[in-house]
Amino acid sequence: MITSLPVLLTTVCMHVRYYYYRTRPHTVFNVLHVFVRISFLFSPSVSDRMDAKIGEIAERIRALRDATGYTTEEMAKAAGITEEEYIHLENGKRDLTFTFLYKCADKFGVDIIELLTGENPHLTGYTGVRSGKGLPMKRREGFEYRHLASNFKNKTAEPFIVNAPFKKDELTSIPMSTHTGQEFNYILKGKLRFAYDGHTEDLGEGDSVYYNSSKKHGMAALSEDGCTFLAVVLKGEHR
Repeated sequence: MITSLPVLLTTVCMHVRYYYYRTRPHTVFNVLHVFVRISFLFSPSVSDRMDAKIGEIAERIRALRDATGYTTEEMAKAAGITEEEYIHLENGKRDLTFTFLYKCADKFGVDIIELLTGENPHLTGYTGVRSGKGLPMKRREGFEYRHLASNFKNKTAEPFIVNAPFKKDELTSIPMSTHTGQEFNYILKGKLRFAYDGHTEDLGEGDSVYYNSSKKHGMAALSEDGCTFLAVVLKGEHR
């Protein structure tokens, strides 16, 4: 029962936020978000906390869909997946990919940070992140992201440090995705195989790639200890 409390509070917060945040930015629901974070401390294991975190994000998506009036069919179309797949994701039954969250945020007209944390970025001058820090976007499996500008408002780009684990089976069948805009990747540690629209490139430390992300692309770690790279996602239409 304790592990379901963050999800319940998040749903309430998101409904209140959607209607009142822009005119009342410091109302009581901000206190509720603190309560949400505290309640996660009572989860019995890291695995349970991970499941609860994914469930919390999924509930924010559901709350925003309810508030905006979109159907599951409309959201599935926006995310480029089947309605059945969308429903599983919204129910927290499957892992949430960056591409899925990015497309949902774009459809709702909100910052992706609001889906991850329930809070709106507020800085407009500058924001700094110390080494090894950043807002984590952890998943049950797959890539792990640390957002490097989570507090900055009205971003034109989404900068991440990405850790890609080594999965041998993915080297011959790299998962592909698409999203609007452009993207820049710079390899910091290890080696990465980059696949793009029928082409592949093996990249090492110091190598980089810049591409139109509206076409199918994907990457997989070549190093057995994984690969770490900088990813900057530039927003906007580009075809």
